[in-house]
Amino acid sequence: MPNASVIPDAYRTFPLAAVIRDFQLPFALAGEREATLERLNALAPPARTLALLGIPAYHMGLDAAEGLHTFFFLSGGMAREVAHALNEVGLFEHAKLVTKAIGLFGRTYPLDGDKRMSFFGYTTGPDLNAFDRKLMAITADFAKKGDFIARVEDYVRASDHLLAMMRTHAQTVTPRARSEWLALQLWRDIGSLDKAKDCKRYLATPDPSRAFMAITQFEWEVSNGGLPQFFSNSSGAVAPEAAVALEEAGLAKAALLLREAIDLFGKPFERDRYKRFDLHFDTDETSPLEQRLYELSDRLCEIASKPSYQQAPLLFAEKHGLIPDIEAF
Repeated sequence: MPNASVIPDAYRTFPLAAVIRDFQLPFALAGEREATLERLNALAPPARTLALLGIPAYHMGLDAAEGLHTFFFLSGGMAREVAHALNEVGLFEHAKLVTKAIGLFGRTYPLDGDKRMSFFGYTTGPDLNAFDRKLMAITADFAKKGDFIARVEDYVRASDHLLAMMRTHAQTVTPRARSEWLALQLWRDIGSLDKAKDCKRYLATPDPSRAFMAITQFEWEVSNGGLPQFFSNSSGAVAPEAAVALEEAGLAKAALLLREAIDLFGKPFERDRYKRFDLHFDTDETSPLEQRLYELSDRLCEIASKPSYQQAPLLFAEKHGLIPDIEAF
């Protein structure tokens, strides 16, 4: 059982919606159309429909306000199949909007990713173009049609076959996946860490939850872009707690390297992202501090002892009994 004294009631169990997402995720991340179809063709029709719905659902989960737009940019090769799946589960208005978005690309819909991406402003610069704005309008209408992800869960709950499938799949969901889900829920409750005043809710979170949040944020950012990305983004605000959590997780060498990085910013450590950025990162060239952070990142990755910093969040969660159980459904 998870540590009920530090985890909100809503997050003590890994719910059906999260089990569904875990099942769908490999299909959402399969890549180009051919690879996705190869995975989908191995499934029976009800499971195939559920997997297809997971492709736009993945982008909705990242940002509902931009989800459909992002879906067409990254995964739009499956747009026609997704529209068909939406119709199959009775989400007719959603399907109409996907079909309307397909029409924006002209008479011949581009299945090729490069051709499809050429319609978007992102391919030439940071700004949206006229096509993007039309697609964003459809995206906004899609979001207004109700909670798409909740409707997918309703579809599963209405099917004994799919529920049985999800019960079987639930037994394969790893402790790491459950701990990452918990971290995402805790961080969504906190919101922004951009300014020092925004950190109040985070700092008011009791340990070990706060330290767990810090160590997961550290792992996500460093794995993506090293210590420079961690410290230049709002995530850098959690650095002091992340160092403590690394030590608690048994990664003493990694904790020492992170403390060495923290000391580069002087005392007291600046939690305000904008002040930290203006002082240390606001330049066209790599600063001496950034260069040192890159060196420390290399050393962090080269630590010979196991476990690695990427395993730290799970180790910390296991030590403190934070991993949610699977919901009974």
